[in-house]
Parts: sequence; structure tokens; C-alpha cells
Amino acid sequence: MSIDEYKIPPCDIEAEESLLTAMMLHRNAIKIVIDILHVEDFYKSHHKIIYESIIELFNDQTEVDVTVLASNLMKKNKLETVGGAAKLCDMLDNIPQASNVKKIAEIVKDKSIKRKAIEQSYKIIQDCFDNTKSSEDVINDAQKAMMSIEYSKSGVDFSHISEVIPECIDKLEELQKINGGISGVSSGLRAIDNMTSGFQDSDLIILAARPAMGKTTLAVNILDNITRSGHSAAIFSLEMSKMQLVDRILSSRTGLNGRKFRHGCTKDQLRKIVEKSSELSRQNLIINDCADMHYMDIRREARKYKQKFDIKLVVIDYLQLIKGDKESNNRVNEITSISRALKIISKELNVPVIALSQLNRMLENRGLNEKRPKLADLRDSGSIEQDADIVMFLYRHIVYDPNFHNEKESEIIFAKNRSGITGSTKIDFYKEITLFEDNKTI
Repeated sequence: MSIDEYKIPPCDIEAEESLLTAMMLHRNAIKIVIDILHVEDFYKSHHKIIYESIIELFNDQTEVDVTVLASNLMKKNKLETVGGAAKLCDMLDNIPQASNVKKIAEIVKDKSIKRKAIEQSYKIIQDCFDNTKSSEDVINDAQKAMMSIEYSKSGVDFSHISEVIPECIDKLEELQKINGGISGVSSGLRAIDNMTSGFQDSDLIILAARPAMGKTTLAVNILDNITRSGHSAAIFSLEMSKMQLVDRILSSRTGLNGRKFRHGCTKDQLRKIVEKSSELSRQNLIINDCADMHYMDIRREARKYKQKFDIKLVVIDYLQLIKGDKESNNRVNEITSISRALKIISKELNVPVIALSQLNRMLENRGLNEKRPKLADLRDSGSIEQDADIVMFLYRHIVYDPNFHNEKESEIIFAKNRSGITGSTKIDFYKEITLFEDNKTI
């Protein structure tokens, strides 16, 4: 199925010729156009050939004019294909103003993007009729295809160092004002903020632990602290329901044992819960508890939340439940695609992303005093460590040793901290009310 079977696709032949003419006459025009267009952005095949030849000459630092261009095309036996030297001379009748070159190039680019969208749309239709493909595969392929078109429109983002330095100085001046305080989004826990100076924009933070350590509780406490301070935040909960998450927040807010939210409570306790619920409802905490999500789904939804609520943090619970690219039928490669996608989301939205992660069972085979997690314990892929800006492990010794002297004592181990220090810090855990608090002795 081809777009040519229906009608002439979006194109502007006159604009294409105008650009090529400008490039034959003005070297600066070439510099402008090559930053916007690729060969495939031209619709006419002979325009593609001419453009390719101009770029070749330009890269060889050869001055481009009609004579030189015709000679180059003749050497490659392509002069007659484009209509001969006469055609090149005819094009000189269509000379745009130098100031219009960028605008005309953007018109050609716009038509090219529309053609790509049409082509991908037809492919999506074909895939829908393909009984060997699941609807999930069709949608994921469609999202990736359209995303690739979006990237082709935006091009590669770059900055000259002279443009970056003022931004760095501005940031340093701001940091000087806070004098070692919180420069990012505060977690609401001094133990974490002291190590991170707050969660920084575009950082990917991995919060990993073995089961029963309380990593979801810690993430939810951080979300509650952040949204209570006036920021907006979002959580993608692929394991727990939205009701379970809210119950945990209310348990920590009211100080009521979590069992009360499952087995009933007194009137006074209910009154307290309703009061805290009213406060909680005014916070901008967005909960997505869809249990079956591809990383592209998360990216799309997070982008919407950023636009609508200006979220300052994204939490994902948890990484191993996200669907990734399965072309290789290899779990390690799939996790690699997921961790890379999460880092891209953090950079694209310019917000910190906290992804909860499981650890390998191998540490269970170590001795009682050797169970503190290490980077090698991250499950499924070394790419998690590579993509993360911060890797912090949650560890509670009492989980392994019921006779441990302090049942509240927990450790947050910063095994990787790209812009800060590594090490561990103590924090208290109140299991019955699902609450982490700063250790009072710190």
C-alpha cells in the first residue's frame, strides 16, 4: 500500500527548487539549509540528487555554482537524470531572497514530516489487519513510529559552550545564596536531602531493596512530603492500587495502624481520617495505577501531567513491572530499554524520576552481616546502574535478624551519587503506620 495510490502527498516543488537555487548562489544558504533538511526531506527524486551533490561539494570545501554542480553530476552520470545543465540554468529563474531561506526550508521540512506521518499511518493500518500482531504490539510500534517523526522535526539539540557558561554561573550564584541548602526538590527527609541537596531536575534515581524493606512506603512518604509543600507530583503504581496507596498516606498522616484501614475503625478514628483526607485532597498528587504499562505509555502520560499540573517529581513502582522492547526476546535487553527510557523521560520533562527496583535474590545467600545491598545486586541489568544518576538502597537489618536491638533503625545506602557523595545514613521506620522519619539522633 503506497501513498501514491491515492493522491499526490504533501510537497512544495517550487519551495524545493528555490532552496536549491539559493544554495547554488549563496554559500550561507547551504549552512542554513543543512541544519534543517536531510536528503530524504525533498520530494522530487532529482531534487534529492542535486541536494546530495551540493552537500558533497560543500563538505569538500568547493565553491558551488551551476558549472561546478553540473560537472560533479556529470562525473557521477547523474546530470541527465536531473534534466541536464539546461534544467539547472532554468532553476536560476526562481531565486528567493536570502532572508527567506530558513522559512522556505521549514516549509519543505513540514511537508516532509506530513509525508512521513502518512506513510506511518498506512503502515499502522496494515499492521491492524495483520493477524500475527497483537493490539499491544501494534500500538507500541505506532507510538515509536510517531515519536521518531517528532524527533526528526526537532532535530538534534546542541549548545555552544559560550551559551552554557552563563547558565552555569547563574546556577552557582543561586547555590551561593542558599549556602549549602536544598537546591533541588526536597524529599522532606533530612537524611536524604543532606546527601542529595534535594532531588535534581533530569536525574534518574533508583530506589532499590529486597521485599519487605519498605521501598514503596518510603517513595509514598516522599511524594506526600513534596505535594504537601505545594509541588505537584505523580506516581505510576504498577503493583499497588490507588486505594492502597491512599490508605498508606492516611495511615502515616493520622498515626493510625494500617490494619484500621482494612478491618474498620472507631468513630473518633474515622473523624480523624476524614480530617486528614480533606487536607490530602488539596494536594496535587496524581496516581496512575494501571498495572500493564509500556515505557512509552508512561512517557506519554507523564508528559500530559507535566503540561497540566507542572509536576516536579515522577515515581514509578516498580521498574521490573514496566514493559520494554521485546524484539530480542531477552530480559536483560528489555530492562536496558526500560532504564534508558526512564532516563530520557527525566531529561525530556526536566524533573527527577524515582524508579523503584528489585534486587537479585543472590544476596540472601550471603552471611547475616553481609546483606547490605551493593550495585552488583541490581536485578536483570547493569544498564540500570549505568543510566541512573543516583542509586540508593533501603536496608533494615531487623528483616534478617529479629533480635536486632532497634526495630525502627533503617539505612539508606547511596551506592552511586553522580553529583554528590556516597555513603549511608540512618532513618527510622514505623512499620505499623507506614512512615519513615529522620533519625532523632542525627
